[in-house]
Amino acid sequence: MRRVSLASITALLASAAAVTVLAADAVSVSADASAERKIGRLVDRAFRHVERDRGCRFPGLPPVTFTDDPPSDRMLATLGILRRPQAANERVPDADLRDIPIDGLYRGHVRRARSATGRRFLVVPGRDINVIKPYPERCEAKVRRRFDRLLRGEQARFKRKARRVLRTAVNLIYHRPDPIAEGLWVEVRTADDRPVSGGNVSLTELRRNGYLSIVGARARSRSVIDGLVPDGVASVTAIYPRVARRAGGGKTRRYPSRVTRSSPVRDNVFSVGVPRAIEYAFPPHLVWRAASGRVIKVFR
Repeated sequence: MRRVSLASITALLASAAAVTVLAADAVSVSADASAERKIGRLVDRAFRHVERDRGCRFPGLPPVTFTDDPPSDRMLATLGILRRPQAANERVPDADLRDIPIDGLYRGHVRRARSATGRRFLVVPGRDINVIKPYPERCEAKVRRRFDRLLRGEQARFKRKARRVLRTAVNLIYHRPDPIAEGLWVEVRTADDRPVSGGNVSLTELRRNGYLSIVGARARSRSVIDGLVPDGVASVTAIYPRVARRAGGGKTRRYPSRVTRSSPVRDNVFSVGVPRAIEYAFPPHLVWRAASGRVIKVFR
């Protein structure tokens, strides 16, 4: 299974080695698979070269810290699931949360939720999700210079696509927000409590756009959209046109018909299955609706 999450790509790019995953697998920038793999290798080589500078090496995630304090009033007002009492099965041992990148994890407000379709979620709020300190400015400049050297002799079209991938990687690695950001870590889990996908989202971003992840496979024509949304959103509709464009650009695919799938929101979470391979399922066109049916927001 391949996993893609609007809010967890940043975590994937926490190390330079993971850039290959983004460039060659998660973000398809060309219909030519060999070109995708080549771009991935070049991006990886550029970051590995820069890691010779100790200041540009990934410092590693700091250990999670815990607090018994409650979340902010703003967070509690955003998510009803956090306002209800914590159930016995939500008192997760600290040791089981040790790999979650949060400073000040609100251990008394960890919650489990199940979507209307039965998908299981673990929702973990924290005082600060921006736990990785910024890199020195010289690191980005070094990566760009090295990448330009690696692209010498390549065709202009290939260079344009490669630079788009590098720009995505650079933005997610070097342009991390610096201020403290209260937010959440969200995981989709199996029936035996193993993580399927996971990622973080700041409270500000959650209130604006929600949290979204997509799980699927190229070889299969089905993907699942999982999400966490603020209070007031009663249902989510995913809409896919008959003609779909591959994620990141490239070729289009014509399907037999337009697809619309809706899911009610339960405990602030939802899941929607769509008959699209993952490279044609991301990003989705979503509609948030209130209980009255009123459209709250449209994402295109």
